[in-house]
Amino acid sequence: MGETCNNFSCFIGAVSVLLNNTPFDTTPPVITLSATPRILWPPNGRLAPVTLSGTITDTGSGVNASTAEYAVQDEYGEVQPFGKITLNAAGNYSFTILLRAGRRGNDLNGRQYTIRVSAKDNAGNRGVRWTRVTLPHDQSR
Repeated sequence: MGETCNNFSCFIGAVSVLLNNTPFDTTPPVITLSATPRILWPPNGRLAPVTLSGTITDTGSGVNASTAEYAVQDEYGEVQPFGKITLNAAGNYSFTILLRAGRRGNDLNGRQYTIRVSAKDNAGNRGVRWTRVTLPHDQSR
């Protein structure tokens, strides 16, 4: 009658039920993104500061802040900045990157920089937002 268990043999044949009232999160984080300025001028070949700001939030499982990152690409295929984004407790971010205010003379639509911000939530869903910064061919555009 009062057998003492000192190993796993006492659990053979036992059944357990784990209740989880948390719904499965299938919704990616919501990302807002703003770039200032959106148009670079003049085309003097110098590095121009562009401020990226916005929010990354997730009401399901929460944002995995270590996955927040940005990347810049342009149509010329040149190396562009990329890196991690630091979020505050509310999911806000703001930082400045440098983009070259230079374009090729035969580029009639101007140089287009595409900036991507992405992050995952704690359930592994990835959210992505893009914006564009342009160095026009001339000021009339």
